[in-house]
Amino acid sequence: MSHKEDSSIPLPCQSIPVDVGASEGAFPGFRAPSYTMVPDELFDDLMADLSGAALKVLLYIVRRTFGFKKQSDDISLAQICHGIITKEGRVLDHGTGLSKSTVQLALKELLAKNVLFAAARVSAHRGHEATTYRLNIHSTADQAVAPVLAGYLIRAHKLWTGESSLANSIWRCAGRLVHPSPFLLA
Repeated sequence: MSHKEDSSIPLPCQSIPVDVGASEGAFPGFRAPSYTMVPDELFDDLMADLSGAALKVLLYIVRRTFGFKKQSDDISLAQICHGIITKEGRVLDHGTGLSKSTVQLALKELLAKNVLFAAARVSAHRGHEATTYRLNIHSTADQAVAPVLAGYLIRAHKLWTGESSLANSIWRCAGRLVHPSPFLLA
């Protein structure tokens, strides 16, 4: 049967009818976007080579780190699986929806492929704590220069005003991309 004969198959330039009577529990749709920066390499280089579970776990870690303007975050397996609910009962996210064993396999895949780094945390008081995760971000020339420039700005501000309160703000904006600049004044 050709496309001309079957009107239920949309041609490339035809619009696809949308069912406005969504079933109960269906996704209601996106709000106006607020953004989580995602490295282009995730889409361009990694996505085809990762399992679906590894991709979900990686996107969750990206959200918990870059989505909150952090380079790393302490994330438990339970959070990755089921999400985060505040003490007040507010749902922050629903996690990946994956089982613990699937998340563990996905994390092993991501670590083996050098996509992210993990640092297990153990304390005498609490025992095993949430693992610290961060993406494997390599420095570019621009990233290496940013903290040095921030160091110059901080030094100039301190010398001009004698004030150091702005220094911490500038350094946070530089993102701590490399070790602190030797140009920072104590």
